[in-house]
Amino acid sequence: MPPSDTVIASQNALDHIVEPARQRKRWDKYAPAWLDEAIVSRGVLHKFWTQKRIRQENFENICKAVGIDWKQVVEIDPIQLASSSSNNSWVGRKELIDELGTKLRGDCRVLILTGITGIGKSALAARLTTEFQETWTKVSLEFDSKTIIDFASVAADLLWRWNESITSDDRRDPLLLLNRLLRKLQEECYILILNSVENLLQGDAEKGWSEFQDKWWENFFNRLLEDSCQSKIIITSQDLPRYFDEICFNNPELCHYRSLNGFTKEEQLEFFDILGLDVDDESGSKSALEKIGELFEGHPLGLRVIAGEIIDDPIFNGDAAKYWQKYGEKMLKIKEGYNIEAMRISYC
Repeated sequence: MPPSDTVIASQNALDHIVEPARQRKRWDKYAPAWLDEAIVSRGVLHKFWTQKRIRQENFENICKAVGIDWKQVVEIDPIQLASSSSNNSWVGRKELIDELGTKLRGDCRVLILTGITGIGKSALAARLTTEFQETWTKVSLEFDSKTIIDFASVAADLLWRWNESITSDDRRDPLLLLNRLLRKLQEECYILILNSVENLLQGDAEKGWSEFQDKWWENFFNRLLEDSCQSKIIITSQDLPRYFDEICFNNPELCHYRSLNGFTKEEQLEFFDILGLDVDDESGSKSALEKIGELFEGHPLGLRVIAGEIIDDPIFNGDAAKYWQKYGEKMLKIKEGYNIEAMRISYC
């Protein structure tokens, strides 16, 4: 589990916020002046550019050196904004958090959260674990689309992380690893987050996803749900693995599935307010923000990018009404021709 005071840059922010800021300063990616002003090493700056975790203090200094707000760059949970390392503000999903928290405190052993990119699946999973931090040990795994991930490798790495002895022969024996991992989860209290599970499935974003590429994952979940177990697993995925269709339907107490939508209208305004925009009833910006929120269907990542543009651009200086006047018609035309995911990608 990464330290709580480390953060990572989002790819979108690196491309559209950091890179232009760097070019305005006429610095290269590892300019000595940047290293000096941020008081970091070249290695730390390299981690920043390659989306590796670094200390939040270093992250803030790197952004400050090129004149940008670190909160617009950090890959934060879309429903969580860290105003400082010791003060977190949450917005939205309060009823959902209470509902799913109750399920996890009960018999629910596997919770599956699905939704499009940036909708807040990983954020919600992380938020839910804070309800159990005194009881369970949190472990989070992120599955990369560029890497072939088999069950045995993941199980071996988890056991190694938990100080279990793993030999090269063990790594070639998925049944042995399955039994050892299950025993660990049954005997101790872990809350295991498996993020981006669509990368373990057959398929892609265009055609959709279906079955696990490695059937040992199905064997693992079969055993996990059949036997008694103290641990909990939260899965985030852009699509529901077909394997869970029948299981969630027939065993809703043990295996629960929830598809996430964007923020409600009230949550959108709360989100904008936390970001620093004026949402007062008498403000001309409130109506514009409501239109933007509706246009993006409450998509947290899209709203955060737009809010950053409204706040940071000297032309608008936080005036959402002026922003809507200039770009509203263009945004509406984009929405007419594309779905919300395509719009978010093309505009943001």
